[in-house]
Amino acid sequence: MAASAFQRRLILAGCAAVTIAAGLIWRCAIPGLPWFAWKYGGSALRATMVYFLIAFVMPRCDWRIILAAACAVSVGVEFSRLIDVDWLNAFRATLAGKLKLGAVFSLWNLPAYFAGAAAGAFLDRVLILPRNRSQSR
Repeated sequence: MAASAFQRRLILAGCAAVTIAAGLIWRCAIPGLPWFAWKYGGSALRATMVYFLIAFVMPRCDWRIILAAACAVSVGVEFSRLIDVDWLNAFRATLAGKLKLGAVFSLWNLPAYFAGAAAGAFLDRVLILPRNRSQSR
């Protein structure tokens, strides 16, 4: 069983890294991407990454709990944009702050977060978990 959790973590770390790279490329390097796709596709990729990172931290946890946690974290980060504190605003003005916390609150991001977290759960349930089960037998 321990090997299975380790293998799952390796796969999830890879998925998170690929998702981070895809998000950076999505937001920074794809010329001519329509604004709607640029904005909400990036938000969905962020929530997918959150799903993979939570699953990495809790590899034996049920995917439904990870999905709920990823949605909660994503919604929490979105609502944190409503907090107006000087030090937090200064951090949000940096590139790292924009990438981690975003800049502007929008309720329209929530459906994108839910879709992205659901995509992570789908990939986990269909591709990652069955692979781990077959290797642990």
